[in-house]
Amino acid sequence: MARDLPTVRNNSQLNQVKALCSLMEECWRFESSKRPAAMRCQQALSFVDQAIPSRGGGDGLATTRSSGLLHALGGIQLRNGVTPKALEYFRQSLEASKSVGDEQGKARALYSIGEVYRMRNEYSSAEESYIQSRDLYSGIGNQFGFAQSVRALGDVYRMRNEYSKAEESFIQSRDLYSGIGNQLGIAHSIMALGDVYRKRDEYPKAEESYIQSRDLYSDLGNLLGFANSLKGLGHLHSNRHEYAKARESYLEAQQVYDRIGDRYSLAVTVWYLGWLHRNQEQYEEAERLVREASTIYGELGLKNRIAICNNFLTDVRQLQEKSLTMGG
Repeated sequence: MARDLPTVRNNSQLNQVKALCSLMEECWRFESSKRPAAMRCQQALSFVDQAIPSRGGGDGLATTRSSGLLHALGGIQLRNGVTPKALEYFRQSLEASKSVGDEQGKARALYSIGEVYRMRNEYSSAEESYIQSRDLYSGIGNQFGFAQSVRALGDVYRMRNEYSKAEESFIQSRDLYSGIGNQLGIAHSIMALGDVYRKRDEYPKAEESYIQSRDLYSDLGNLLGFANSLKGLGHLHSNRHEYAKARESYLEAQQVYDRIGDRYSLAVTVWYLGWLHRNQEQYEEAERLVREASTIYGELGLKNRIAICNNFLTDVRQLQEKSLTMGG
């Protein structure tokens, strides 16, 4: 009978249930002032896969599905990391939109196609798709879509280490979001600017950006953005060898990721904590933390990440042996 039960620790749907239960408990708090804001609820629900209605009638129905439904199907595949299937659905959505002259649908599909390419590190193709979606959104006067595409271009430039172009894109997207009063978009853009400044070793500007985005996310009740900003601050403090501050930021981010059920980000943060202790020659704690990260990666089925952890552990053991030899 136990064999018929679902795996609890390595089950993405159950992780979503955990996050939703946590949100419900917050909503049921007796004191209304301690209940989550509407934006926080919206953000939490955005992480839950949509249920796509099924219809009988065979494979021929695929051609009659709406652009929006095809796009939703692609979104689910993308969320699950199945990029070939996601790309297939997004291309079908694009063709469906073209057949009826739906410029909005075309822009949406092109943006999502860009997301697939970016996830696969195919940055030239991603840039091309984002530029097309940006121009379509601009042409129909959709400022939100325009801002999203500009920010996505910034992400591509940042990944290609083209920091001046990335900075320009993020400043433009920040201003576009500001023009339509989209506080979440402003926070995203400011945090991205923090990443750019950190990569360019402009630490005071990076710290200012991370603090601004952290506070904006906090006001909006966006826990994921809040945790990501804390993690950015952790990176910044680590780069400046401010290890106590870095540890504090990472630990706070770790708690938030655990609370919202983001196991991957939790593992990444524990991994960075391991590196933090390694850099301080605290090898036993570094080993413990990276083993913990490796366990979470195993639950998520991320073999490549486990291999990276194993390499880290081998390196730490060699450093420990060297330290003992020198001490003796």
